[in-house]
Amino acid sequence: MTQHSMTTPSWLNEDFIKTAILGETHSDRATLIKYHVAPAAAPGDNYISDIYRVSVETQDGNQFSLIVKCLPTTEYNLQFIRTARLFEKEIILYDSVLPLMCELEKCVSVRFAPKCYFIRSHSVLVLDDLTRQGFKIVDRREGLNLNHCKEAMKCLAYFHACSTALPKEMMISNFCDTVYSGAGQAHARSYVTNCVLSVADRVDKWPGYERFGDKLRNIASSSSDRVVSLFNSESPFRVLNHGDFWTNNIMFQHSSEGDISGIKIIDFQMCRFVSPVFDILYFLYTSPQEEIRLNHRLLLLDEYCKEFTSVAQRLNLPVSITTDLLDKAMVENEFYGFINAIMMLPAVLSGPEKTPDLENVAQGKSEMEWLSGERFRHQFQNILDEFERKGCI
Repeated sequence: MTQHSMTTPSWLNEDFIKTAILGETHSDRATLIKYHVAPAAAPGDNYISDIYRVSVETQDGNQFSLIVKCLPTTEYNLQFIRTARLFEKEIILYDSVLPLMCELEKCVSVRFAPKCYFIRSHSVLVLDDLTRQGFKIVDRREGLNLNHCKEAMKCLAYFHACSTALPKEMMISNFCDTVYSGAGQAHARSYVTNCVLSVADRVDKWPGYERFGDKLRNIASSSSDRVVSLFNSESPFRVLNHGDFWTNNIMFQHSSEGDISGIKIIDFQMCRFVSPVFDILYFLYTSPQEEIRLNHRLLLLDEYCKEFTSVAQRLNLPVSITTDLLDKAMVENEFYGFINAIMMLPAVLSGPEKTPDLENVAQGKSEMEWLSGERFRHQFQNILDEFERKGCI
């Protein structure tokens, strides 16, 4: 999202709260005393929607807080999201997919996502405010420790496994890739190419890493099409990927002793029906502390496989996966992790004062101040060394 001062939309008023929020939370007989609307995401924490926190107090003494998520007001972001059907995908997930998963598990609401209270077709979602239950997002700049990563892998595996029980036709028709392919292809090519070229220009200035500048330029224009080829390549099976599974879209709840007591996934706009390795690669190259990615990869894959197998067996699903097979598929698709490190790490590791403007990046106009951080330089140099050893660049 472009860094700007968010103004509360005119429709987010008392009438909307009474009809959409109070009615859906079974407080329709309550009289609204007061409400307060405030932005729910800091600059750099959300790029493809506007998010508001609505605190409500009613005459019968109830106080609650909900999240209202809507289409962005910046013209470029709005155009991209509509073209790629991103908000539409999330609405389909909350309206159709998650209820089917609830039926599978015989539960009121799925354990891995916030409860949805209200949907306005293609434009607004009203969700439970998880912060009121103690859920928090870990500082993206610090990265997730091993325990957080293990819980994230298990939660992702649960989501993936449940999706294999849903009608395949439903997955294909609603969750084909629309970011790198189809209507979003032109934007993706421009955005990816300019990201890679900008990083190449920065790498030119790093002593001892100058050789990587031209290597990156050589792959810049073909990177987006290469991702499409990976998505379309043969895979033992496909699952519903989250598509944007990184630190800012994972919320953790902790006990008073500091132990992890709950986990939720948020922001499902980028869902696509592809191999499970793409969510895992995206996560590994954006979210863990660097030491975790370098030294505990197989452990995390093992956690994923055990949870996936457990859910599949419980639901009597004819799918299985092993750590060896998953690791082999990861190696075959490793370029996806690399390209997302290029696109995501600068924003992940930047401070709030250096968040990227998506339109400027896509058009090659960005000053790319967010590439100047020491954290990014250190981590990305290690990634360049890693992928050079693997022969990927």
